[in-house]
Amino acid sequence: MTAAGTESYKSRRLKQLFRIVTGSTPKTDEPHYWDGGIPWVTPDDLGRLDTQVIRATARTISDEGLRSCATTLSPPGSLVLSTRAPIGYVASTAMDSAINQGCRALIPRTGVFSPFYRYVLSTRHNELQALGRGSTFQELSTQDLGNMLLPAPRYNQQQTIARFLDKEAAKIDAVIEQTQRLLSLIDEQRSALITAAVTGQIDVRGVA
Repeated sequence: MTAAGTESYKSRRLKQLFRIVTGSTPKTDEPHYWDGGIPWVTPDDLGRLDTQVIRATARTISDEGLRSCATTLSPPGSLVLSTRAPIGYVASTAMDSAINQGCRALIPRTGVFSPFYRYVLSTRHNELQALGRGSTFQELSTQDLGNMLLPAPRYNQQQTIARFLDKEAAKIDAVIEQTQRLLSLIDEQRSALITAAVTGQIDVRGVA
């Protein structure tokens, strides 16, 4: 069973679906460029996420810091993709954000429902990594990223599929959480049993 039947979709290049924004870093020895009100997304921020949405970042920059470097603000609902160290983390933004040079921001064009493409890109992790180039470290170029072919269903179909996946993913996450709680309880019981046995709190005589 699928969210939108078995229809096959035409493909479009990523650059036809999104405006790609490159990132940058203000000078680190200029204190007034930092600790402002603008979230600054890095690959580390993406790697630490346990959700699909960026709501906070480890560091922030100031308006002056933003103006000093070669990047621009990306609006809420944009996607941020890590393009180096490592390649392939992806999340949506919940607020206006800037990014560093290890990321690309993908600003949706008309007719693009970005949560759908967040799911699409999450399935392309291996392909994204394979496109990386470089001898010192692997980096995905804006050109190669922009030329990636992605499925392009109609806008309402994008919404239907993304909402279906949100619902199903929430169910799976709930099962994972319950399983983790159960495993934690089992581990506590195991530790309590070992402690009781080695401290003489239970009689183990006659146990073969």
